[in-house]
Amino acid sequence: MMSNDLSPDDAARALSEVAQRRRQVAEAADPVPGWYFPMYGVLVAVFFALLDHPTSPAYWPATVLVQVVGFGLGWLARRRQLVKPHQSLYGVRGWAVIAVAMVVFFVVAMATNELVLRSDIQRPHTATGVVIGVLLAGVGPLLRHWLRRAFVRRAGEAAR
Repeated sequence: MMSNDLSPDDAARALSEVAQRRRQVAEAADPVPGWYFPMYGVLVAVFFALLDHPTSPAYWPATVLVQVVGFGLGWLARRRQLVKPHQSLYGVRGWAVIAVAMVVFFVVAMATNELVLRSDIQRPHTATGVVIGVLLAGVGPLLRHWLRRAFVRRAGEAAR
């Protein structure tokens, strides 16, 4: 038989420990591995470079290979996470930032593609892919860092 006699000090200490553990988990939860965005930047550049050579006999096999590697990396990134962030850690602001980042990324990609196609660049799709790949490799880690900070902040708010 258990006793329900719990002193206020013990209860406060237990709640403090729960809050500390929640912050530790939030700090360990990585929304995306560090290699994810640079690797996808390279894959995007390769995929776009393939568009400049549609008549090559290796076009379709190489395109399929790039897509399979891309999907495989996405699957691997989720499977290899030691601590998966709980959906509640994202919050409305986190999901809004992800959505806005995706829209901005898409608009920049389309604008870049339009500008490159209007120019006299020899390999327009390759140039577009390189710009998008660099954008992914550069901005992705910033988004990752912001999400990790948001996780810790939200974990601290929930503990209060």
